[in-house]
Amino acid sequence: MSRKIVQVIILVMCLGVIGTAYFFLLANYRQESKKAVLHFSPLNPGRADCVRVTANIASLDPVKGEAVLRLQFEPQHSLLDKEDVLINAVTVYTNSTSGKSEITYKKGESMQPLDVNMFLQGDSSQFPWDRYTGLLWVCIASQKGIDGKLSSWSAVPFSLDLKTGITGFKIEANEIKQKDRSFSTAEIAFKVERSNSSRGFSVFIMVLIGLLTLAAFLAGFAVIVGGRKIEMSMLGWLGGMLFALLPLRNAMPGAPPIGCLADYMSFFWAEAITAATLIAIALTWVFRKHS
Repeated sequence: MSRKIVQVIILVMCLGVIGTAYFFLLANYRQESKKAVLHFSPLNPGRADCVRVTANIASLDPVKGEAVLRLQFEPQHSLLDKEDVLINAVTVYTNSTSGKSEITYKKGESMQPLDVNMFLQGDSSQFPWDRYTGLLWVCIASQKGIDGKLSSWSAVPFSLDLKTGITGFKIEANEIKQKDRSFSTAEIAFKVERSNSSRGFSVFIMVLIGLLTLAAFLAGFAVIVGGRKIEMSMLGWLGGMLFALLPLRNAMPGAPPIGCLADYMSFFWAEAITAATLIAIALTWVFRKHS
């Protein structure tokens, strides 16, 4: 078999591997980009006086330990008058950690979207293997007016559709079943972790930093111990690499401030070894006798 045929076979095999990896990544993207819609029905949502609630995750910040969910309300016909505004006051209760946890929509108003800040419990220093838990609590009540007098507050049945899709994270939500179903309350437990693509790319960056550091160390070893000629361009390469490692580290998706687990596994070691190699080569160049 000629050398040219061998080269063609190797080229075809490499293109096949690259193509397979490319389509695998596209399939993984399609899987992660699907926005699952979870349906929760605390009470009987089939009644005419129910409210349909849609919850979208607007933002998620693990460092702050906070997720923002945007609630959109769609009252059904018996709660509205001919002008599509509320015929009675409706109050929405949530467990928002900031802002108002209780908001009342008065008679004659429309139910505007509501942002709920949900507390996330977890440790961002475990990046990129960090995990978080959260709890969303929603309750809706209404106060009817009878003969000019306001009656007591009563529960309003509602359904809640939760859209869990957000880039960079994998979210699991489960309803906590209530023993007493006489009141319209939704209590949803969240589990949040990094998506496969986000975690995989972060690990790739960590491995890349390690390989670059290994290359710098071997080059320095060849010069200092092996007696190779010192090229001044090598000092420029190591100096540039020393400052380029930080932007490369920050390229990890959603990387927290310096001090997380990924830094202890790769970045800190890379900076120390690269700096030590650069200094050792410079000192070798100064003190080595020229032949």
